[in-house]
Amino acid sequence: YTVGVTVLIEIPIFQCGGAILRCIGHDAMVLGGLLAYAVRVFCYTRLTARTVGWLLALELLHGVTFGLVWTAGVDKIKCEMPDRWQTTAQMLLATCMSGIGTIAGSAIAGVYIDRYGQRALYLHTSYVAAVLLLLHALASVGLRACGRRALLSPPRAACELAETEGLQPLTASAGCTSTNTNTVLGSECAQPAPPAGKCVARDGAKSGQSDQ
Repeated sequence: YTVGVTVLIEIPIFQCGGAILRCIGHDAMVLGGLLAYAVRVFCYTRLTARTVGWLLALELLHGVTFGLVWTAGVDKIKCEMPDRWQTTAQMLLATCMSGIGTIAGSAIAGVYIDRYGQRALYLHTSYVAAVLLLLHALASVGLRACGRRALLSPPRAACELAETEGLQPLTASAGCTSTNTNTVLGSECAQPAPPAGKCVARDGAKSGQSDQ
């Protein structure tokens, strides 16, 4: 049942991934995922035999975490990596999460449970997630205040627009414009036949140089 409840919220997030990216950006999606994770894991520690039924409701937050963070991660790789490295980069992302992350997390959690118990594991994990959320938010705000892009915002050089100056947020619509709001991987830095003076795509530099 828990997997089914999780998927109920993941599917809409994946379906609207492009629109969410353009609306709030990569950093806000990761922060939202961390917040949902911290709240969910902390609430695990408050469940009792009488309130265990709330577990299914908490699993909705699991779907929020995975949907937001995975969408942001996949699109970040799509924006940052050149075309010839796209498949390799996505494979490395999946390996780090599903392979290295799962193995390391299981090993560390097993040792922690043996020493301190399951409730302490979930409680302390929620604290770590909350601290990471706060640090990420502070770093992003500090970078924006200094006139630089936030930690996960697409690079300005990927698709430089004349109207994006100063501290204006750099979301998927600025760094990498999505060609389809219903696809996670629809964010492309190189747009076909960009208007002169508006956007110079990183991967389309050859065609621009040949015209010069």
